[in-house]
Amino acid sequence: MIYLYGLLEEPASGHEVLAGMAGVTGPIALARLPGGILIYSSATEADILPRRRLLLAHTRVLEAAAWFGNLLPMRFGMMASTLAEVAAMLASRLTELCAAFDRVRGRVELGLRLSFPREPALAATLATAPDLAAERARLLALRRPDPMAQAEFGRRLAERLDARRGETQRLLFQSLRPLWVDHRLRVPDSDVQVIAVDVLVEDGAQDRLAAALVKAAADCSFAPTAEPSVRVIGPVPLFNFVDLVLSPRREEVA
Repeated sequence: MIYLYGLLEEPASGHEVLAGMAGVTGPIALARLPGGILIYSSATEADILPRRRLLLAHTRVLEAAAWFGNLLPMRFGMMASTLAEVAAMLASRLTELCAAFDRVRGRVELGLRLSFPREPALAATLATAPDLAAERARLLALRRPDPMAQAEFGRRLAERLDARRGETQRLLFQSLRPLWVDHRLRVPDSDVQVIAVDVLVEDGAQDRLAAALVKAAADCSFAPTAEPSVRVIGPVPLFNFVDLVLSPRREEVA
């Protein structure tokens, strides 16, 4: 059995140093096959459990390999019986592989995250919704709490906050979209995370995109009195923009 990490485009230079690097199932090995240079390691088990240290080992191999050329990464858990089996699968899909390399050549994947503190975001939402502000004042003035009315107020406020979050995301994307090639939206971690997206960008454009994100965050009105939390993650292996499935034995973690 062999465990698969990814495929380097030829010609590559300096990639030989990857051989012997610690991988998920053992030392890394390299093989020139149809379509590119396969990065793999020998495996004794057919099923590899997605333990954290193994997931990190898989990612470290791909991050190291990306320095030596264009890389099509495979997700955690892909296995094959022999190199001959992989070679046959690659040979049958050369057109698809060439298109995939064309898509990622000279590009990197980044994760963009932008969020705001919740209390200032709620305050800004109330400031734009006189009806909710009046209802809040009424509830605060009650001598006895009204749980049903409070719950209804909370529901309406949450809906208004989510609508503002969606509109803020739309406006931010209008200004940022020209700076990337493609994107994949993620589910927000919270109702105050206005951007959660993975993007494909031209290599060298990372700093310009990061600066534009910081400026857009400072200019947006979602929570104008608060300091935004801005994160640019990566470059990371291009999992979101490559779907290279070669193995008939795939124990992939989503």
